Amino acid sequence: MNFHGGYWGNEAYIDYSVNIPPIAYEETFKRLLISEIDHLFNYPEINGASLCKSLAKQNQLAEGQIILGNGATELIYLYARTFKYENVMIIEPTFTEYRRAFDLTETTIHTFELDKENQFHLEAKTLVKAIKATQSDCLILCNPNNPTGQLYDLCDLEWVLNECPKLNILIDESFIEFVDKEYQLASANFMNVSHRMDRIIRLRSMTKIYAIPGLRLGYAIGGQEAISKMMAFKEPWTINQMALAAGIHLVEESSYDQVIYEWCQAERLYMKEALLKMKAIEVYEGQANFLLIKVEKALNPLFRKQLKAHKIYLRTCVDFKGLNENYYRIALKQHEENAFLINKLKEILYDEIK
Repeated sequence: MNFHGGYWGNEAYIDYSVNIPPIAYEETFKRLLISEIDHLFNYPEINGASLCKSLAKQNQLAEGQIILGNGATELIYLYARTFKYENVMIIEPTFTEYRRAFDLTETTIHTFELDKENQFHLEAKTLVKAIKATQSDCLILCNPNNPTGQLYDLCDLEWVLNECPKLNILIDESFIEFVDKEYQLASANFMNVSHRMDRIIRLRSMTKIYAIPGLRLGYAIGGQEAISKMMAFKEPWTINQMALAAGIHLVEESSYDQVIYEWCQAERLYMKEALLKMKAIEVYEGQANFLLIKVEKALNPLFRKQLKAHKIYLRTCVDFKGLNENYYRIALKQHEENAFLINKLKEILYDEIK
């Protein structure tokens, strides 16, 4: 099993490793989940057709262009075993489950590592050279990327597609709802074109934007032929009745996503501005509901010790390819908790520098 955040989710620690919005659920949503208990005697829809219909309407797509997953992670593994590519290129550092999923299919995995010194900016021409040199038939990227928060330029993606006409792309958009609305719209308009949808599968995580990791909901968007092929490899009933009911409610009736979007915009700006004032750390220009920082190597051992003493847990990045123990991912929380962290970091870093 790969390493993830969330291992200190108890009262003893304030856990900044889990990138799930800390917003209270609406009362109507709570009542819905309680009412669904009476339906647990029945099997859920085998492929979640009702939720697919709601998501298709929300995304202005045909129902056959949507497939549900038990979280986006299930769909990563489903994609890998469905298409069985010979050579896959993964843009790193990124979410570790992509590599594990393709390892299980005995695919040859190639790495394209982004430059830390250049804020993890993608050099599209260099990427194309690497794709051609390795004869990669599939490119995997996360947009915005986890853990860097990097957003990819849509012009770069178009150039890659044009230069590599046989290339397919899996784009994980699990955090796309947290980024600027204009980019979201531009990205959707770019992706939802038939000739691109034949080559691009996009992953979405309802877990993230609706803060429901315990229910496990995600979906993929793609051309009908590709989605149909994935459906043929998918196990039945991977989405339970409560998750299906919750998903339909959240898509059709809730304003929860807008509340979370506004929270994220405000707290990310607050955290970024506060962290940038700390000379002992480097802050990367992330666009999601988390931020990546780097602590000066000489200060890091004591920094880790002090975090533990203050009962604070940040997501360490030792398992991300190209990063190391000096990098930390900080998930945004409620303002009071974010302010607490900033004050403690000032205290810790000031003591270390002295």
